[in-house]
Amino acid sequence: MQVIEDNINNNKSITFIGMPGAGKSYTSSYISKKFNIPLVELDEYIEKKYNNTLSQIFQKYGENEFKNIECNAILDITFDKPKIISTGGSVIYYEKGMKHLKNSNNIIIYLKTDFETLKERTENFTNRGIVFNNLKPIDLYNQRIKLYEKYADYIFTKII
Repeated sequence: MQVIEDNINNNKSITFIGMPGAGKSYTSSYISKKFNIPLVELDEYIEKKYNNTLSQIFQKYGENEFKNIECNAILDITFDKPKIISTGGSVIYYEKGMKHLKNSNNIIIYLKTDFETLKERTENFTNRGIVFNNLKPIDLYNQRIKLYEKYADYIFTKII
């Protein structure tokens, strides 16, 4: 928690990345309320913009266009004042978007969670709009871990 508090005191934004079910939304909401900083929930932002749920957007536009939608949502984020950002699990696939998040006014925290816990929280990955890239859940998990670690400034297994 000290890393978060120190960065907030230095007027930096904080972005949480990780697999669906890792606790990004819960943690972001908690930190936003605790420090009275605006929250950007990327999935909610997309749902409002498209007036549909993520699942409906995914079904309507398909996986490739959904990736573009998610990347563009990242690029819409400004870093003029501190905020807490909760991303979708697949943001790490968008190099352009991740470069936008990787800036001097923002830190990226990877919420690392083991595969079995994620399976329980997401009902074996069936209750989320997930970009699978034609992979099985365990293979997706193993692929994404490398990308989350690549972009993370910090890796936390537990914050709160």
